[in-house]
Amino acid sequence: MLGTDAAAIARLRASLAAAAYDSTGFKRALGQEGYVPKAGERPAALAELDPADPLAVLIPLFLLELPVRRADAERVVDVADAVALGLVEDGAEVRPLVRLVPSGHAVFAADLEHAGGHEHVLGVTPSSALLGNLASRHPVERALDLGTGCGIQAYLLAKHAERIVATDVNERALDFARFNLALNGAAGVELRSGNWLEPVSGERFDLVLCNPPFVISPESRYTYRDSGLPADELVRRLVEDIPGLLEEGGTAQLLLSWIVRAGESWADPVAAWLEGSGCDALLLRYRLDSPRGYAEHWNRGDDAAIQGWVEWYEELGAEAIAYGALALRRRGDGGGFVIAEVAADRLEPAGDHVHRILDAQALLAEASDHDLLDRNFTLSHDHLLQQALVVRDGGWEVDVAVLRLQEGLGFEAEIDAFTASLLARLDAGITLRAALEEAVAAVGRPRAELHGAAVPLVRGMVELGFLRIR
Repeated sequence: MLGTDAAAIARLRASLAAAAYDSTGFKRALGQEGYVPKAGERPAALAELDPADPLAVLIPLFLLELPVRRADAERVVDVADAVALGLVEDGAEVRPLVRLVPSGHAVFAADLEHAGGHEHVLGVTPSSALLGNLASRHPVERALDLGTGCGIQAYLLAKHAERIVATDVNERALDFARFNLALNGAAGVELRSGNWLEPVSGERFDLVLCNPPFVISPESRYTYRDSGLPADELVRRLVEDIPGLLEEGGTAQLLLSWIVRAGESWADPVAAWLEGSGCDALLLRYRLDSPRGYAEHWNRGDDAAIQGWVEWYEELGAEAIAYGALALRRRGDGGGFVIAEVAADRLEPAGDHVHRILDAQALLAEASDHDLLDRNFTLSHDHLLQQALVVRDGGWEVDVAVLRLQEGLGFEAEIDAFTASLLARLDAGITLRAALEEAVAAVGRPRAELHGAAVPLVRGMVELGFLRIR
């Protein structure tokens, strides 16, 4: 169990800060942005550090899980404090008992690579970074981190939520979360133990974040990974039950994997789970794997496990397995459903874009086509129009035109000359009706044809966040 002595934690925090034990310091020491070496590695860049540099001691000890000489450790941290807090084992060499992994200017303790067994606690992972980047950061009164793990989402919530509840069924995870929140100075977080929604039964929140054990696995090896329920049953229950935790206008965001069976599109299963939820929804798909590809991803190099997982998927009738994120907004009898595919390696901050898409569903549900014709619109500030030209009949013509959003979810859409002309006029501040008349004259196509296409086009652009309604 990690220690809770506030004074010792404060001294540790000061020592880590003085050593630049953060993402900026790691880039300098390791030569790569966001690079976190595996346990036991010795990156070449680390060997080039001045031995007097504190990172030359701290990175091997707390990141690479390697023992260091006690005299070296004592130069950069108070070893007695580190022992009392349960971070190291003392002796002629100081040996790590936890990993300390930076995320920005924060640092999160987690289990060593082979520690913790069934209750192993991960640190900052690509999935936790993804959820952190997708989460809305608008100020809220009450927030919930459902399945907090090492506590990173609760830490981020503490920056914009007045009161936070963070829950986990894994007591070991709550121990790490408690320590990490103290280490990073996050206040206003109440930690509760219990299975999924049980610790918050009957309560409602303005924002709910959830990074569950979403892996579709025939095992129950790790609490953080395997739900112990068949197929995608856990995420189905969460998708169906989380709306009941939301205040009117409240938002929930969670990561999920789900099975796609024969005859289904990749979005069909989640759409079915959302029926009658009273929520508008945005479903993002980051990957769509074959059963074998999914099994290989989670069992690298273990051929026996891969084959066992593949056979289990065959029994379930899985044609493919999807991985993505779901954002919900509670709105009366809302039932909007927007789907999009996103590049698997895109980890940009996108909370504002997600918030904008959920806002747009409410606006579009209340606006008739006639209403939209008399509204004003503006392009998202981060738009970029890229054109590829070809020579035809002695002149340059546009072959392909793509409108891209450079921030957020990075959506893109191919557009034609009429759409480009219409969007430019809308951004100039005139109504859709007036912009249509000008665009009709500019492109020389029949008015009825363009009017019939324009309103659905604009709805789609608003729905995905390319356009905003003024």
